[in-house]
Amino acid sequence: MNVFDGILLGIVQGLTEFFPVSSKTHVILVSYFLGIQMTLAFAVVVHIGSVIAEFFYFKNDIIRLTRAFIQSILDVFKGRFRKEFRENEEKKLAWLILIGVIPAGILGTTSKKFFEKLFSNPNLLTIGLLLIFTGLLLYIGEEVGKRIKNKKRSAKDMGIKDALLIGIAQACALTPGISRSGSTISVGLILGLKRELSARYSFLLSIPAILGALIVELKEITLGFWLMGGAYLGGLIATAIAVYVAVRTILKIAPKRSFTIFSYYCWIVGISILLYYLVIK
Repeated sequence: MNVFDGILLGIVQGLTEFFPVSSKTHVILVSYFLGIQMTLAFAVVVHIGSVIAEFFYFKNDIIRLTRAFIQSILDVFKGRFRKEFRENEEKKLAWLILIGVIPAGILGTTSKKFFEKLFSNPNLLTIGLLLIFTGLLLYIGEEVGKRIKNKKRSAKDMGIKDALLIGIAQACALTPGISRSGSTISVGLILGLKRELSARYSFLLSIPAILGALIVELKEITLGFWLMGGAYLGGLIATAIAVYVAVRTILKIAPKRSFTIFSYYCWIVGISILLYYLVIK
């Protein structure tokens, strides 16, 4: 892998990480057809770029939620935790983000080798089918969201059940072919959350999930930098820039625009993968 490869994969990773089209699928496809040797270490390094961009974009949210979380801990000793959890939106959201990351944390740590194998030895048939499923989930999320248009729920209306269901969707996205942002946003819409809240919660939920993966794979990152520092650094920077652009774009279109176009995109790419696997390969 050279610097150009690293930058190219970083751009692909960054744009598709937060557009609901499955970043793993696109990185695997680009690597496969261009003959780029993708490594787990590189995958983890570009996720650092994702976190950097998210921290920069959501810095105010992160500061407010961190402060709210600390205050909520103090509420435990003051005997008013439940009251504040019900009535204070920021304190509640901080806890719901931590609760929402639990499913991915459990699945990622208990099945680490399994998902590493899926990533290093991808099955195009499975990826194609799961990408079609992602498109279907996006479509269902939009249709359900339209039907409950006048009853949208805010962060104050969210509960532990909502956080866990969205968290399970994020955990499922460890599998190539299932979009993390697509599945979490769609489940949020199905649960009746406001469109902007579904997208924002999805993005904020990804931060602790990615940080957790980085901690687990810290050894791989260090080794990767020693072996291919230029390519890795290029990928990290390219990912950070692409993620910032993607997050800003999605949050702008989320309140007003439908995600159905991404459904069509997932179906076209998914069917193309199946045709390649069944007819050409």
